[in-house]
Amino acid sequence: MRSALLLASSILLLGAGCTALVDSTLAGRRDAALGMDGGGPIDTGVVPDGGPDVGPRDTGPDTGPPSACAGMPDGLHCLVSGIDEPFICLSGVCQLSRCGDGIADNRMAGSHVAEECDDGNSTPGDGCEQTCTFSCHAAADCDDMELCNGTETCGTMHTCEAGTNVPDAPPTACTVGGVTARCQGGACRAGMCGDGTLDAGEECDDHNLNSGDGCDMDCTYTCIDDAGCGDGNACNGNETCNVATHVCVAATVPLDCNDGDACTNDSCNATTGCVNASVLVDADADTHFAITASCGGDDCNDADGSIHPGAVEPCGSMVDIDCNGSAGAMTTFYRDCDGDDYAASTTGSVMACTEPAAAGGCTGGWTTRVPAGTTSTDCLDTSVGSSAHPGQAMYYSTPTTGLAPQYDYNCSGAASLEYATSTRFDVPPNTHYSIACSGSGRLCTGSIWYVGSTAPTCGGTATISYCTGTVLCTRTTRTGVAVACH
Repeated sequence: MRSALLLASSILLLGAGCTALVDSTLAGRRDAALGMDGGGPIDTGVVPDGGPDVGPRDTGPDTGPPSACAGMPDGLHCLVSGIDEPFICLSGVCQLSRCGDGIADNRMAGSHVAEECDDGNSTPGDGCEQTCTFSCHAAADCDDMELCNGTETCGTMHTCEAGTNVPDAPPTACTVGGVTARCQGGACRAGMCGDGTLDAGEECDDHNLNSGDGCDMDCTYTCIDDAGCGDGNACNGNETCNVATHVCVAATVPLDCNDGDACTNDSCNATTGCVNASVLVDADADTHFAITASCGGDDCNDADGSIHPGAVEPCGSMVDIDCNGSAGAMTTFYRDCDGDDYAASTTGSVMACTEPAAAGGCTGGWTTRVPAGTTSTDCLDTSVGSSAHPGQAMYYSTPTTGLAPQYDYNCSGAASLEYATSTRFDVPPNTHYSIACSGSGRLCTGSIWYVGSTAPTCGGTATISYCTGTVLCTRTTRTGVAVACH
Protein backbone atom coordinates (compact mmCIF):
# COMPACT_ATOMS: atom_id res chain seq x y z
CA MET A 1 0.00 0.00 0.00
CA ARG A 2 1.15 3.46 -0.67
CA SER A 3 2.35 5.39 2.38
CA ALA A 4 1.02 8.87 1.81
CA LEU A 5 -0.51 11.61 3.85
CA LEU A 6 -3.51 12.89 2.03
CA LEU A 7 -4.42 16.41 2.93
CA ALA A 8 -7.95 17.51 2.46
CA SER A 9 -6.94 20.88 1.26
CA SER A 10 -7.22 23.14 -1.73
CA ILE A 11 -4.36 23.93 -4.12
CA LEU A 12 -4.61 27.20 -5.92
CA LEU A 13 -2.72 27.63 -9.21
CA LEU A 14 -1.56 31.21 -9.78
CA GLY A 15 -0.44 32.04 -13.26
CA ALA A 16 -0.87 34.56 -15.98
CA GLY A 17 -4.55 34.65 -16.80
CA CYS A 18 -5.58 31.47 -14.95
CA THR A 19 -6.70 30.45 -11.46
CA ALA A 20 -7.61 26.89 -10.49
CA LEU A 21 -8.59 25.25 -7.23
CA VAL A 22 -8.39 21.46 -6.86
CA ASP A 23 -8.06 18.89 -4.09
CA SER A 24 -4.61 17.36 -3.81
CA THR A 25 -1.85 16.31 -1.44
CA LEU A 26 0.98 18.33 0.02
CA ALA A 27 3.80 18.48 -2.54
CA GLY A 28 7.54 18.48 -1.99
CA ARG A 29 7.53 17.96 1.81
CA ARG A 30 9.42 15.22 3.62
CA ASP A 31 9.50 14.15 7.25
CA ALA A 32 12.28 16.10 9.00
CA ALA A 33 13.03 13.02 11.11
CA LEU A 34 14.07 11.25 7.91
CA GLY A 35 16.48 14.05 7.05
CA MET A 36 14.44 14.85 3.93
CA ASP A 37 12.82 18.27 4.12
CA GLY A 38 11.25 20.30 1.37
CA GLY A 39 14.33 19.87 -0.81
CA GLY A 40 13.75 16.11 -1.33
CA PRO A 41 13.00 14.39 -4.66
CA ILE A 42 9.52 14.36 -6.14
CA ASP A 43 7.03 11.50 -6.29
CA THR A 44 7.47 9.07 -9.20
CA GLY A 45 4.26 7.01 -8.98
CA VAL A 46 2.18 6.32 -12.05
CA VAL A 47 -0.57 8.70 -13.17
CA PRO A 48 -3.20 9.73 -12.37
CA ASP A 49 -1.15 11.48 -9.67
CA GLY A 50 -2.67 12.16 -6.28
CA GLY A 51 0.30 14.23 -5.31
CA PRO A 52 3.81 13.43 -4.06
CA ASP A 53 4.63 11.25 -1.07
CA VAL A 54 5.26 12.86 2.30
CA GLY A 55 6.91 9.76 3.74
CA PRO A 56 9.47 7.35 2.25
CA ARG A 57 9.27 6.91 -1.52
CA ASP A 58 7.17 4.13 -3.03
CA THR A 59 6.71 2.90 -6.57
CA GLY A 60 3.12 1.66 -6.38
CA PRO A 61 0.21 3.17 -8.27
CA ASP A 62 -1.12 6.51 -7.06
CA THR A 63 -4.72 6.34 -5.96
CA GLY A 64 -5.53 9.99 -5.40
CA PRO A 65 -6.84 12.49 -7.94
CA PRO A 66 -4.38 14.01 -10.46
CA SER A 67 -2.06 16.82 -9.27
CA ALA A 68 -3.28 20.33 -10.00
CA CYS A 69 0.15 20.96 -11.63
CA ALA A 70 -0.21 18.09 -14.07
CA GLY A 71 0.57 19.45 -17.53
CA MET A 72 1.50 22.87 -16.13
CA PRO A 73 4.83 24.60 -16.93
CA ASP A 74 7.63 24.48 -14.33
CA GLY A 75 7.83 27.62 -12.15
CA LEU A 76 4.11 28.34 -12.08
CA HIS A 77 3.17 29.48 -8.55
CA CYS A 78 0.85 27.25 -6.62
CA LEU A 79 -0.54 27.40 -3.05
CA VAL A 80 -1.22 24.65 -0.57
CA SER A 81 -3.99 25.53 1.83
CA GLY A 82 -2.84 25.79 5.42
CA ILE A 83 0.90 26.03 4.63
CA ASP A 84 2.55 29.43 4.59
CA GLU A 85 5.39 28.47 2.25
CA PRO A 86 6.12 29.33 -1.39
CA PHE A 87 5.15 26.45 -3.73
CA ILE A 88 5.79 26.06 -7.48
CA CYS A 89 4.90 23.54 -10.12
CA LEU A 90 7.83 21.23 -10.94
CA SER A 91 7.53 18.17 -13.16
CA GLY A 92 3.75 18.34 -12.94
CA VAL A 93 3.61 18.41 -9.11
CA CYS A 94 3.10 21.34 -6.71
CA GLN A 95 6.31 21.37 -4.71
CA LEU A 96 7.92 23.52 -2.06
CA SER A 97 10.16 26.07 -3.76
CA ARG A 98 13.81 25.55 -2.77
CA CYS A 99 17.31 26.74 -3.71
CA GLY A 100 18.73 24.48 -6.39
CA ASP A 101 15.49 23.60 -8.16
CA GLY A 102 16.48 25.78 -11.13
CA ILE A 103 13.62 28.27 -10.60
CA ALA A 104 14.57 31.65 -9.10
CA ASP A 105 11.90 32.45 -6.48
CA ASN A 106 12.12 35.63 -4.41
CA ARG A 107 9.06 34.75 -2.30
CA MET A 108 11.09 32.81 0.28
CA ALA A 109 9.96 33.79 3.76
CA GLY A 110 10.41 32.84 7.40
CA SER A 111 13.65 30.93 7.90
CA HIS A 112 14.38 30.87 4.16
CA VAL A 113 16.66 33.30 2.34
CA ALA A 114 15.20 35.06 -0.65
CA GLU A 115 16.76 33.79 -3.93
CA GLU A 116 18.60 36.22 -6.18
CA CYS A 117 19.10 33.47 -8.73
CA ASP A 118 18.77 29.71 -9.12
CA ASP A 119 20.72 28.00 -11.95
CA GLY A 120 20.13 24.48 -10.63
CA ASN A 121 23.86 23.55 -10.46
CA SER A 122 26.63 23.55 -7.89
CA THR A 123 29.31 25.23 -9.99
CA PRO A 124 30.90 28.11 -8.06
CA GLY A 125 31.77 31.41 -9.70
CA ASP A 126 29.40 30.97 -12.65
CA GLY A 127 27.27 33.96 -11.66
CA CYS A 128 24.94 32.08 -9.31
CA GLU A 129 26.28 30.34 -6.22
CA GLN A 130 24.91 27.27 -4.42
CA THR A 131 23.26 29.67 -1.94
CA CYS A 132 21.17 31.07 -4.81
CA THR A 133 22.91 34.43 -4.51
CA PHE A 134 24.85 36.25 -7.23
CA SER A 135 28.59 35.50 -7.39
CA CYS A 136 29.25 39.20 -7.28
CA HIS A 137 27.45 42.55 -7.23
CA ALA A 138 30.41 44.93 -7.57
CA ALA A 139 34.15 44.91 -8.39
CA ALA A 140 34.95 44.87 -4.69
CA ASP A 141 33.44 41.40 -4.45
CA CYS A 142 36.06 40.13 -6.95
CA ASP A 143 39.22 41.77 -5.61
CA ASP A 144 41.87 39.05 -4.95
CA MET A 145 44.12 41.61 -3.24
CA GLU A 146 46.90 40.91 -5.79
CA LEU A 147 48.43 44.06 -7.27
CA CYS A 148 50.32 42.48 -10.15
CA ASN A 149 47.42 40.76 -11.92
CA GLY A 150 45.42 43.94 -12.38
CA THR A 151 41.95 45.03 -11.17
CA GLU A 152 39.15 42.47 -11.22
CA THR A 153 35.59 43.51 -12.18
CA CYS A 154 32.07 42.16 -11.80
CA GLY A 155 30.46 41.49 -15.16
CA THR A 156 26.89 41.95 -16.29
CA MET A 157 26.24 38.27 -15.64
CA HIS A 158 27.43 38.64 -12.03
CA THR A 159 30.66 36.77 -12.75
CA CYS A 160 34.09 38.01 -11.69
CA GLU A 161 36.29 39.02 -14.62
CA ALA A 162 40.10 38.86 -14.34
CA GLY A 163 42.13 42.03 -14.61
CA THR A 164 45.03 42.76 -16.99
CA ASN A 165 48.53 41.88 -15.72
CA VAL A 166 50.68 44.83 -14.79
CA PRO A 167 53.45 45.12 -17.46
CA ASP A 168 56.83 43.70 -16.46
CA ALA A 169 58.57 46.80 -17.75
CA PRO A 170 58.88 49.40 -16.49
CA PRO A 171 59.01 47.54 -13.18
CA THR A 172 56.20 47.92 -10.65
CA ALA A 173 57.15 47.53 -7.00
CA CYS A 174 55.22 45.08 -4.84
CA THR A 175 55.66 43.23 -1.57
CA VAL A 176 55.76 39.49 -1.05
CA GLY A 177 56.47 37.92 2.35
CA GLY A 178 57.47 41.32 3.70
CA VAL A 179 60.16 41.66 1.00
CA THR A 180 60.09 44.39 -1.60
CA ALA A 181 59.86 42.76 -5.04
CA ARG A 182 58.55 43.54 -8.53
CA CYS A 183 55.65 42.46 -10.70
CA GLN A 184 56.59 39.84 -13.24
CA GLY A 185 54.24 37.68 -15.31
CA GLY A 186 51.23 38.87 -13.28
CA ALA A 187 52.77 37.84 -9.94
CA CYS A 188 54.87 39.54 -7.30
CA ARG A 189 58.31 37.98 -7.45
CA ALA A 190 61.47 38.52 -5.43
CA GLY A 191 64.93 37.20 -6.27
CA MET A 192 63.66 35.87 -9.61
CA CYS A 193 64.91 35.91 -13.18
CA GLY A 194 64.03 39.22 -14.79
CA ASP A 195 64.27 41.41 -11.71
CA GLY A 196 67.47 43.02 -12.97
CA THR A 197 69.56 41.55 -10.16
CA LEU A 198 72.02 38.73 -10.72
CA ASP A 199 70.91 36.04 -8.30
CA ALA A 200 72.37 32.64 -7.48
CA GLY A 201 71.91 30.21 -10.38
CA GLU A 202 71.59 32.99 -12.99
CA GLU A 203 74.21 33.57 -15.70
CA CYS A 204 72.83 37.03 -16.38
CA ASP A 205 69.78 39.23 -15.72
CA ASP A 206 69.35 42.20 -18.05
CA HIS A 207 65.83 43.03 -16.85
CA ASN A 208 64.15 42.84 -20.26
CA LEU A 209 62.04 40.45 -22.25
CA ASN A 210 64.39 40.21 -25.24
CA SER A 211 66.00 36.96 -26.36
CA GLY A 212 69.12 36.82 -28.48
CA ASP A 213 70.62 40.01 -27.04
CA GLY A 214 73.24 38.15 -25.03
CA CYS A 215 70.99 37.40 -22.05
CA ASP A 216 67.79 35.45 -22.74
CA MET A 217 64.51 35.54 -20.83
CA ASP A 218 65.56 32.55 -18.70
CA CYS A 219 68.60 34.49 -17.44
CA THR A 220 71.11 32.36 -19.37
CA TYR A 221 73.62 33.59 -21.95
CA THR A 222 72.37 33.47 -25.53
CA CYS A 223 75.56 31.54 -26.35
CA ILE A 224 78.86 30.58 -24.83
CA ASP A 225 80.38 28.96 -27.94
CA ASP A 226 79.61 28.40 -31.63
CA ALA A 227 77.63 25.24 -30.88
CA GLY A 228 74.88 27.32 -29.28
CA CYS A 229 74.28 29.46 -32.36
CA GLY A 230 73.06 27.02 -35.00
CA ASP A 231 69.92 28.28 -36.72
CA GLY A 232 68.83 24.80 -37.86
CA ASN A 233 69.84 25.45 -41.48
CA ALA A 234 73.14 23.74 -42.29
CA CYS A 235 73.13 25.11 -45.84
CA ASN A 236 73.61 28.79 -45.06
CA GLY A 237 76.93 28.26 -43.30
CA ASN A 238 78.15 28.17 -39.72
CA GLU A 239 76.94 30.71 -37.19
CA THR A 240 79.46 31.86 -34.56
CA CYS A 241 79.31 33.16 -31.00
CA ASN A 242 80.88 36.42 -29.85
CA VAL A 243 82.15 35.10 -26.52
CA ALA A 244 82.63 38.63 -25.20
CA THR A 245 79.01 39.72 -25.67
CA HIS A 246 77.42 36.23 -25.80
CA VAL A 247 75.59 37.26 -28.99
CA CYS A 248 75.31 34.94 -32.01
CA VAL A 249 76.76 36.20 -35.30
CA ALA A 250 75.01 35.13 -38.51
CA ALA A 251 76.89 33.03 -41.08
CA THR A 252 78.19 34.82 -44.15
CA VAL A 253 79.61 31.94 -46.25
CA PRO A 254 77.12 29.28 -47.43
CA LEU A 255 78.08 25.61 -47.18
CA ASP A 256 79.96 24.43 -50.30
CA CYS A 257 78.70 20.96 -51.26
CA ASN A 258 80.63 20.53 -54.51
CA ASP A 259 82.78 17.42 -53.97
CA GLY A 260 84.47 17.72 -57.37
CA ASP A 261 83.19 14.31 -58.41
CA ALA A 262 81.43 14.26 -61.78
CA CYS A 263 79.71 11.05 -60.75
CA THR A 264 77.68 12.60 -57.90
CA ASN A 265 74.74 14.98 -57.81
CA ASP A 266 75.56 17.61 -55.18
CA SER A 267 72.86 19.25 -53.06
CA CYS A 268 72.30 20.48 -49.52
CA ASN A 269 69.78 19.37 -46.91
CA ALA A 270 68.98 22.02 -44.30
CA THR A 271 69.03 19.43 -41.52
CA THR A 272 71.86 17.07 -42.49
CA GLY A 273 74.06 19.26 -44.68
CA CYS A 274 75.70 18.20 -47.94
CA VAL A 275 74.22 15.35 -49.95
CA ASN A 276 76.48 13.91 -52.65
CA ALA A 277 74.34 11.27 -54.31
CA SER A 278 75.81 8.92 -56.89
CA VAL A 279 74.55 9.34 -60.43
CA LEU A 280 74.48 5.57 -60.76
CA VAL A 281 70.98 4.16 -61.11
CA ASP A 282 69.57 0.88 -59.81
CA ALA A 283 66.24 0.85 -61.64
CA ASP A 284 65.48 -2.83 -60.95
CA ALA A 285 66.45 -2.63 -57.23
CA ASP A 286 68.83 -5.61 -57.38
CA THR A 287 71.62 -3.62 -55.58
CA HIS A 288 73.64 -3.44 -58.81
CA PHE A 289 73.93 -0.23 -60.81
CA ALA A 290 73.39 0.24 -64.52
CA ILE A 291 76.59 0.43 -66.54
CA THR A 292 77.67 3.98 -67.48
CA ALA A 293 80.54 5.03 -69.71
CA SER A 294 82.30 7.23 -67.12
CA CYS A 295 80.96 6.33 -63.69
CA GLY A 296 81.00 2.54 -63.66
CA GLY A 297 78.21 0.15 -62.79
CA ASP A 298 78.10 -3.60 -63.40
CA ASP A 299 74.45 -4.46 -64.09
CA CYS A 300 74.26 -5.55 -67.73
CA ASN A 301 70.44 -5.35 -67.62
CA ASP A 302 69.08 -2.80 -65.11
CA ALA A 303 65.50 -3.46 -66.20
CA ASP A 304 65.46 -7.03 -64.87
CA GLY A 305 66.21 -7.65 -61.18
CA SER A 306 67.12 -11.30 -61.84
CA ILE A 307 70.04 -10.31 -64.08
CA HIS A 308 73.17 -9.02 -62.34
CA PRO A 309 76.69 -10.13 -61.40
CA GLY A 310 76.55 -13.08 -59.02
CA ALA A 311 73.16 -14.30 -60.25
CA VAL A 312 72.84 -18.02 -60.85
CA GLU A 313 73.01 -18.64 -64.59
CA PRO A 314 71.70 -22.04 -65.70
CA CYS A 315 74.07 -23.92 -67.94
CA GLY A 316 73.06 -23.49 -71.56
CA SER A 317 71.04 -20.31 -70.90
CA MET A 318 70.45 -18.18 -73.97
CA VAL A 319 70.76 -15.00 -71.84
CA ASP A 320 73.80 -13.65 -70.00
CA ILE A 321 72.26 -13.72 -66.51
CA ASP A 322 75.43 -13.30 -64.42
CA CYS A 323 76.81 -10.45 -66.59
CA ASN A 324 80.10 -12.26 -67.28
CA GLY A 325 79.93 -11.51 -70.97
CA SER A 326 78.65 -14.88 -72.14
CA ALA A 327 75.27 -16.52 -72.07
CA GLY A 328 74.84 -19.96 -70.52
CA ALA A 329 78.56 -20.73 -70.44
CA MET A 330 79.29 -24.47 -70.34
CA THR A 331 82.32 -26.17 -68.82
CA THR A 332 85.14 -27.65 -70.95
CA PHE A 333 86.15 -31.14 -69.81
CA TYR A 334 89.53 -32.68 -70.80
CA ARG A 335 90.34 -36.41 -70.91
CA ASP A 336 92.20 -37.56 -67.77
CA CYS A 337 92.83 -41.27 -68.38
CA ASP A 338 94.91 -41.94 -65.24
CA GLY A 339 92.73 -39.93 -62.82
CA ASP A 340 95.53 -37.63 -61.56
CA ASP A 341 93.57 -34.43 -62.50
CA TYR A 342 95.94 -33.66 -65.40
CA ALA A 343 95.23 -34.12 -69.14
CA ALA A 344 97.86 -34.93 -71.77
CA SER A 345 96.27 -32.71 -74.45
CA THR A 346 93.09 -30.98 -75.53
CA THR A 347 92.29 -33.82 -77.89
CA GLY A 348 88.89 -35.33 -77.14
CA SER A 349 87.76 -32.46 -74.89
CA VAL A 350 84.03 -31.72 -74.70
CA MET A 351 81.84 -28.82 -73.54
CA ALA A 352 78.98 -29.78 -71.27
CA CYS A 353 76.96 -28.62 -68.25
CA THR A 354 77.91 -31.73 -66.25
CA GLU A 355 80.89 -34.07 -66.43
CA PRO A 356 80.30 -36.67 -69.15
CA ALA A 357 80.78 -40.41 -68.74
CA ALA A 358 84.20 -41.85 -69.53
CA ALA A 359 84.52 -43.05 -73.13
CA GLY A 360 87.03 -44.19 -75.72
CA GLY A 361 89.09 -46.43 -73.42
CA CYS A 362 89.91 -43.56 -71.05
CA THR A 363 89.12 -45.11 -67.66
CA GLY A 364 90.28 -42.27 -65.43
CA GLY A 365 87.60 -39.73 -66.33
CA TRP A 366 87.79 -36.01 -66.94
CA THR A 367 89.45 -32.85 -65.62
CA THR A 368 88.68 -29.16 -66.06
CA ARG A 369 92.38 -28.27 -65.74
CA VAL A 370 93.56 -26.90 -69.10
CA PRO A 371 96.66 -28.74 -70.43
CA ALA A 372 99.14 -25.96 -71.24
CA GLY A 373 102.96 -26.24 -71.16
CA THR A 374 104.96 -28.24 -68.63
CA THR A 375 103.12 -26.79 -65.65
CA SER A 376 99.75 -28.42 -66.42
CA THR A 377 100.26 -31.01 -69.19
CA ASP A 378 100.41 -34.66 -68.11
CA CYS A 379 103.52 -36.40 -69.53
CA LEU A 380 102.09 -39.88 -68.89
CA ASP A 381 98.28 -40.18 -69.10
CA THR A 382 97.89 -43.95 -69.18
CA SER A 383 96.27 -46.25 -66.71
CA VAL A 384 99.65 -46.77 -64.96
CA GLY A 385 100.73 -43.13 -65.01
CA SER A 386 98.80 -41.62 -62.11
CA SER A 387 102.07 -41.02 -60.19
CA ALA A 388 103.55 -38.98 -63.02
CA HIS A 389 102.14 -35.50 -63.48
CA PRO A 390 103.22 -31.85 -63.20
CA GLY A 391 103.75 -30.78 -59.61
CA GLN A 392 104.58 -34.27 -58.30
CA ALA A 393 106.69 -33.69 -55.15
CA MET A 394 107.28 -37.29 -54.09
CA TYR A 395 110.55 -39.12 -54.84
CA TYR A 396 110.54 -42.77 -55.82
CA SER A 397 113.40 -45.27 -55.45
CA THR A 398 111.34 -48.06 -57.02
CA PRO A 399 109.60 -47.29 -60.32
CA THR A 400 105.83 -47.57 -60.55
CA THR A 401 104.64 -50.65 -62.41
CA GLY A 402 105.01 -50.15 -66.13
CA LEU A 403 107.62 -47.39 -65.92
CA ALA A 404 111.29 -47.69 -66.76
CA PRO A 405 113.94 -47.41 -64.00
CA GLN A 406 114.90 -43.99 -65.31
CA TYR A 407 111.67 -41.95 -65.00
CA ASP A 408 110.33 -38.40 -64.88
CA TYR A 409 107.58 -38.31 -62.27
CA ASN A 410 107.10 -34.51 -62.21
CA CYS A 411 107.01 -34.15 -65.99
CA SER A 412 109.90 -31.71 -65.95
CA GLY A 413 111.58 -33.37 -68.93
CA ALA A 414 114.24 -35.24 -66.94
CA ALA A 415 114.52 -37.38 -63.85
CA SER A 416 115.53 -35.38 -60.76
CA LEU A 417 117.56 -36.84 -57.87
CA GLU A 418 116.26 -36.58 -54.35
CA TYR A 419 119.46 -35.09 -52.85
CA ALA A 420 121.44 -32.01 -53.94
CA THR A 421 122.50 -31.09 -57.43
CA SER A 422 125.13 -32.27 -59.92
CA THR A 423 127.68 -29.81 -58.49
CA ARG A 424 128.10 -32.18 -55.55
CA PHE A 425 128.94 -35.23 -57.64
CA ASP A 426 132.67 -34.38 -57.83
CA VAL A 427 133.20 -34.95 -54.12
CA PRO A 428 135.58 -37.90 -53.48
CA PRO A 429 133.77 -40.90 -52.03
CA ASN A 430 134.07 -42.14 -48.47
CA THR A 431 135.32 -38.86 -47.13
CA HIS A 432 134.28 -37.10 -43.92
CA TYR A 433 133.69 -33.36 -44.00
CA SER A 434 133.12 -30.68 -41.38
CA ILE A 435 131.98 -27.91 -43.72
CA ALA A 436 128.34 -26.81 -44.23
CA CYS A 437 127.20 -28.42 -40.94
CA SER A 438 126.06 -26.50 -37.88
CA GLY A 439 124.77 -27.16 -34.38
CA SER A 440 125.34 -30.11 -32.12
CA GLY A 441 123.48 -33.19 -31.05
CA ARG A 442 119.94 -33.33 -32.32
CA LEU A 443 120.33 -29.79 -33.67
CA CYS A 444 123.01 -30.86 -36.17
CA THR A 445 121.85 -29.69 -39.62
CA GLY A 446 123.19 -29.25 -43.13
CA SER A 447 122.69 -30.21 -46.78
CA ILE A 448 122.56 -33.79 -48.02
CA TRP A 449 124.03 -34.82 -51.41
CA TYR A 450 125.08 -37.86 -53.38
CA VAL A 451 128.81 -38.54 -53.27
CA GLY A 452 130.54 -39.47 -56.56
CA SER A 453 131.96 -38.09 -59.75
CA THR A 454 128.80 -38.81 -61.78
CA ALA A 455 125.11 -38.74 -61.07
CA PRO A 456 123.75 -42.05 -59.78
CA THR A 457 121.02 -43.91 -61.63
CA CYS A 458 117.44 -43.72 -60.43
CA GLY A 459 116.52 -46.92 -58.63
CA GLY A 460 120.14 -47.93 -57.95
CA THR A 461 122.24 -47.39 -54.80
CA ALA A 462 124.75 -44.68 -53.98
CA THR A 463 126.64 -42.97 -51.17
CA ILE A 464 125.23 -39.83 -49.55
CA SER A 465 126.96 -37.13 -47.52
CA TYR A 466 125.12 -35.62 -44.54
CA CYS A 467 125.66 -33.96 -41.17
CA THR A 468 125.67 -35.90 -37.91
CA GLY A 469 127.02 -35.83 -34.37
CA THR A 470 125.90 -35.64 -30.76
CA VAL A 471 128.72 -33.50 -29.44
CA LEU A 472 130.40 -32.12 -32.53
CA CYS A 473 128.34 -31.60 -35.68
CA THR A 474 130.37 -33.05 -38.56
CA ARG A 475 129.81 -34.29 -42.09
CA THR A 476 129.91 -37.99 -42.75
CA THR A 477 128.85 -40.45 -45.48
CA ARG A 478 126.57 -43.44 -45.77
CA THR A 479 126.80 -46.05 -48.53
CA GLY A 480 124.19 -48.30 -50.10
CA VAL A 481 121.40 -45.72 -50.09
CA ALA A 482 118.63 -46.33 -52.68
CA VAL A 483 118.57 -43.51 -55.21
CA ALA A 484 115.11 -41.81 -55.36
CA CYS A 485 114.02 -39.68 -58.31
CA HIS A 486 111.03 -37.81 -59.62
